[in-house]
Amino acid sequence: MLSAKEIEMLAKDKQKMPKNSPLADVFLYWAFCGLYTLYYAEEIGTEQASAEKKAILSLYGQYLAEENARKEVYIRYQDNIKKAGRLPAEIEKSENVQEIAEKACEYIGCMTGDGSFSARQKKKFEED
Repeated sequence: MLSAKEIEMLAKDKQKMPKNSPLADVFLYWAFCGLYTLYYAEEIGTEQASAEKKAILSLYGQYLAEENARKEVYIRYQDNIKKAGRLPAEIEKSENVQEIAEKACEYIGCMTGDGSFSARQKKKFEED
């Protein structure tokens, strides 16, 4: 994966992006191509070009942050699916009602994405 600076240099030097580049990088490249085209055609000055570059990089950074957040959600979701897949077998092997209830609460927490559900229910068990 190329850095934003490397992508900018490719656009500035009118070089092609590597094949199979991530979509966000391709969009960044084309934004820089447009910016440099305007700058070299003297349709925008240095000050405006600098402001536009800052805005482009800000949007790119925001997109990457959102993409990373989405990836984290998918990772947690997959982890919950894996965990939920093993819990029914653990419930079947459980030998007392308390353990079954705790595993069932853990299962519900996994399936609903509520990471604190099981802990909240365990507190209730401890109160009894």
